[in-house]
Amino acid sequence: MKNKNLIKLYHYTDKAGLDRIDIAYFGDNYYTLNDTKASQVKRTYFYFNEPLEWRFKTLRYCYTVKVDISKFYDLTIDKLNLKNKFIDEGLSTINFTRLLKYLKYNNFTGAIYPIGNNNIAISFKTLKVIKCLDNLKVKNSILRYLKGLDC
Repeated sequence: MKNKNLIKLYHYTDKAGLDRIDIAYFGDNYYTLNDTKASQVKRTYFYFNEPLEWRFKTLRYCYTVKVDISKFYDLTIDKLNLKNKFIDEGLSTINFTRLLKYLKYNNFTGAIYPIGNNNIAISFKTLKVIKCLDNLKVKNSILRYLKGLDC
């Protein structure tokens, strides 16, 4: 029986040949190093779509994983009102570390939340890769295609 909750997520990195997206790398690159200041809870970042224009021009690889999205807590909806439960007294800001720890230790695989105009998914678990796209190869194949057109 097919799981209707299985969806594809996309992860961008400069690391080649990965068979898993490992949370052990959290904070190793420019994009996640700053996130360690918000919370030390190890996690990896994923996007819900694979844009034609790559999100990070400096990152060469786009890895695809499949996840059961029902195991991710959706902070955009926040059915359990967790954002309010984890507000630091006197600061009126969410204690992101406490919130993520709560989700992780209550058997959520990860969370969904907005960044800018997009929702992203974070995973607290290492996930198996199902596909890898090489940005350089994609760019080169597009260039070869365009050169072949008689414009």
